[in-house]
Amino acid sequence: MGHVALVIDKAPTTDRRTRTRSYDWGDPAEVQRAAAAGMAGLELLESIGAGRLPEPPALRTLGVEPVSAEPGKVVFALVPREYHYNPMGLVHGGVLVAIMDTAMGCAVHSHLGPGTGYVTTELTSQFLRPVNEQTGRIVCTGLAPSPESPSVTAVATIEDAEGQVLATATSTCLVRSIGPASST
Repeated sequence: MGHVALVIDKAPTTDRRTRTRSYDWGDPAEVQRAAAAGMAGLELLESIGAGRLPEPPALRTLGVEPVSAEPGKVVFALVPREYHYNPMGLVHGGVLVAIMDTAMGCAVHSHLGPGTGYVTTELTSQFLRPVNEQTGRIVCTGLAPSPESPSVTAVATIEDAEGQVLATATSTCLVRSIGPASST
């Protein structure tokens, strides 16, 4: 079959200001190797939060900051920026879902022993209030019970500084054995 090219014609803009953002990230395989080498989930999360292991590239890309981790509860924060925006001038729903998915998965992971991980199999979300730069720092709390079966249901809530709920989510995570060759 042939090669398909996508061409987009853009109308000239009157605003020629260019924004630039650069960042770096650590080797994601290093985190995977640490987990496979015998770190329990909470120990892994604490090592990432303390800077002993690199943050996952997705956190660096979005500007998500680890705040705290304890068994069954993990908290992340995000300061909304223009680079999070959709065309309507609001933080893109996918950014909010990404932070909630991260918090819920990490809450599950915080219960797990060495050589065990998780994968999200289902996720539902609700957006309750608009989020933009004026919202200020938002905090996402993920909660998960200790796994009693391979399937665990977790929840997440995003709140602003006044405690107003901005978004919620529920996910199902599948607990599974991980190893050096694992890709998910």
